[in-house]
Amino acid sequence: MATPIPTAGAPPFDLGSTFGAYLVGSFLSTALFGVSVLQIYIYFRSYSEDRLWMKLMVVALGLLETAHAVLNIHGVYWFLVVNYFNPMALLVMSMSTLTSLLITLCVALISHVFYAYRVYIVSNGNRWIAAAIVVLALGRASHLFTLYVEIAIKSRVFTEVEHNLKWAKATLAFSFSTDFLIATSLTYYLHRQRSGRTRTDTLLTKLMILAVNNGFLTSAVDLLVLVFIIVAPKTLIFLAIFVIEGNLYTNSLLATLNARHLFRQQISRGVTYTGSSTMAGSAQRGRRGGSEMVFATRTGYGEQSTIIPMDIPSSDDKSVNGRESEEVELESADAKSRDFDVERS
Repeated sequence: MATPIPTAGAPPFDLGSTFGAYLVGSFLSTALFGVSVLQIYIYFRSYSEDRLWMKLMVVALGLLETAHAVLNIHGVYWFLVVNYFNPMALLVMSMSTLTSLLITLCVALISHVFYAYRVYIVSNGNRWIAAAIVVLALGRASHLFTLYVEIAIKSRVFTEVEHNLKWAKATLAFSFSTDFLIATSLTYYLHRQRSGRTRTDTLLTKLMILAVNNGFLTSAVDLLVLVFIIVAPKTLIFLAIFVIEGNLYTNSLLATLNARHLFRQQISRGVTYTGSSTMAGSAQRGRRGGSEMVFATRTGYGEQSTIIPMDIPSSDDKSVNGRESEEVELESADAKSRDFDVERS
């Protein structure tokens, strides 16, 4: 049964801190949607050889982001245009605004599973940490879905929605824990790859910075939403911040995928590409040994190795220009979007 819309009296809240905040959040979300569209365009221009599942994931995120933008625009239009002369209608949450919660649920779940897979690869197959991330992500999704059902079935009146904030708090607690675990896990395992060699360590440092930026940005948003739910539950500031969370997840994931070109450029000086036969003959494949460090890559068209000379001082007469090179072989099992994935264009 549809929730009846009140038609008399004045709204018992300040429009500036409620729907004014929601309007600003929707503007920011729309702007981030534009950034997502640009990143999707760059992805398909630059990584046409990625595996099919990665392309489907990006397409799914693009469709979800489009639906999210449409729902947010409709929500703002319904509140501030359709019901311009009916302020009491603002007491009832529109279905478009409510449904956008499900879009955020799907986007966050896709992102968390993707990052769990990345942690699994970077950690050399640590299933426990990857499983913990997936469990936390499913916990977040289940609590957010419960919140959606509670509001949709029982009541969409904002003054009554406040009683369901316990589900929102639990959702954000799961979300914060998941993002924090992803960021710290990636940083820890990338740090363990450090070898003391300048070029390798520089690359790994950049990868760690990317992991920290992605994880702690969404964690900070979760924390802000949780804070405003607690200190200002009668406003919609928390909703205005939560509106952009899905956009941040999408853009963080796409930035990770598109950053592979930047890392490839960083190691392109002095890089020699060899075929799968060279990689197959490597005795050090899959681990660090001797003068080699093995990281990650295989394209959708077969395996490929990347040899990077590492400049090290040498007193040997065989050194070239007074220095000899150690080689770091980067290979990848598939286009698993590892931060240091160096697939060919």
